Amino acid sequence: MSADLLLRQFERIGNVPDGIARLRRFVLDLAVSGRIVEQDPSEHPVNINGGPSSLRSGTRRQRSSPLLSYPNLNVLELPSGWKMATVGQIAECLDYMREPVNIEVRNERTLGKSHDELFPYYGATQQQGWIDAFLFDEALVLLGEDGVPFLDRLRSKAYLISGRTWVNNHAHVLRSHLALPEFLVLALNTFDYQGRVMGATRSKLNQGQMVTMPIPIPPLAEQHRIVAKVGELMTLCDQLEAVQKERELQRDALRSVSLHRLTSTDDVANGASNVQFFLKTSPRLITKPEHVAAVRQTVLDLAVRGRLVPQDPADVPAEYDPRPVRGVATLQNGYAFKSEWFQASGLRLLRNVNVAHGTIDWAATACVDEARASEFARFSLNKGDIVLSLDRPFITTGTKVAVVMEHDLPALLLQRVGRFQMDPTQLDPSYLFLWVTSPSFSRQIDPGRSNGVPHISSRQVEDAEIVVPPLAEQHRIVAKVDEVMAVCDDLEAALASAQDGRGRLLEALLHETLNLGETSVHLERVDVLPEARD
Repeated sequence: MSADLLLRQFERIGNVPDGIARLRRFVLDLAVSGRIVEQDPSEHPVNINGGPSSLRSGTRRQRSSPLLSYPNLNVLELPSGWKMATVGQIAECLDYMREPVNIEVRNERTLGKSHDELFPYYGATQQQGWIDAFLFDEALVLLGEDGVPFLDRLRSKAYLISGRTWVNNHAHVLRSHLALPEFLVLALNTFDYQGRVMGATRSKLNQGQMVTMPIPIPPLAEQHRIVAKVGELMTLCDQLEAVQKERELQRDALRSVSLHRLTSTDDVANGASNVQFFLKTSPRLITKPEHVAAVRQTVLDLAVRGRLVPQDPADVPAEYDPRPVRGVATLQNGYAFKSEWFQASGLRLLRNVNVAHGTIDWAATACVDEARASEFARFSLNKGDIVLSLDRPFITTGTKVAVVMEHDLPALLLQRVGRFQMDPTQLDPSYLFLWVTSPSFSRQIDPGRSNGVPHISSRQVEDAEIVVPPLAEQHRIVAKVDEVMAVCDDLEAALASAQDGRGRLLEALLHETLNLGETSVHLERVDVLPEARD
């Protein structure tokens, strides 16, 4: 397998989700199935029962465990010279030597000591800190015992340590005899742990299960070639990953500058066409569905600042200076219904937990007796009402504001949710909704905290400034935003579809390659993938 060829093919799938991680796994799968280097018929298989072929001939090993039945063993065709052995036959388990030390004790023991007096302290998946003594002084394989992503194919479960070290009780400690430690790590990181680990919330691989795990073992000389080839290909993966990260940083910077230029331009007459041109001519900048979110925010920012559609001198009144929103709309707070009034059915109460970004979610419902509807008529919601959550008003997807729909009724307004009440002769409700969802609104609001929860008041909202163009222009702005957002929807869908398609194609190609039954893998098969552009 040509390293240069592999690198070229890697660059073609740069935008596949987890593409590099999946290709790393692909390399490991090739390695432990005998398809990454050629076999040499003259090389002798390892001696599972001991002898000159073992790495540590004459060194004490734990008693060999019988090879248990395993679903894959019935279909696994081992390459020439390979044998199957359990972890207990391959390595000596040194779990009895490990010792946990909590962080407070470690801090006391290391206080005032120089770095040269300290030794690495290891846990399930990585180094956890330092300690002033060591338990081991050799090259060992650590395999996580608990708190490890055993069922995630793309993440590591085992790793190497060497020199003077300390290991706690969250990792199994293995001294390898029949396999190079580096090869054993490869095998353990590709092993299927399904059915071997226990625990619903924190997976655990106990020692009894661990030592009976079957591992394919090639001749020692071939192990050396495999480890060298994997190291070479992983270095290429590292290089590609670094290049892709740098490319993404450049794309992010260029996209941010481009969007900033859109919002800072004085070219009001061409605001909408500039945005649409940006969307249609920026495939190098907008490569993922999540990139479209920034474009949406830019569109909203332009819209409520009077820069998305041209002004018409015939529109009256023509006032474009920002002013407090209280001049055209107020925010009504909900009623503080007592929790002891709540019941499972009846008249629904709109709480802050029900208000999401752009939608109302009734998954968590609280109700009051329907007979009390007339008592709280002032808080009865109507179709078209714009409601804003005053608790945690800003979430990752945007502002928690929504429009009440017919299917949301009947319902009453609960405290910590506000309803906008506006002057329809000055303000289009759809324009107000755009403003509340735009950066122009969120930039002016600084949530404080109420009982530890980010909270805003109706006064803060009413103090926020809004540009109120003539109603006719508001209508044009809303229509233009709908038009541009439709383009965003199409772009988002296309990007998601392309991303999903590339991912599925990559999986199919890798699956096909792994099942070719060839010792020399031809990665030219990946050529059908669309090339990632700078």
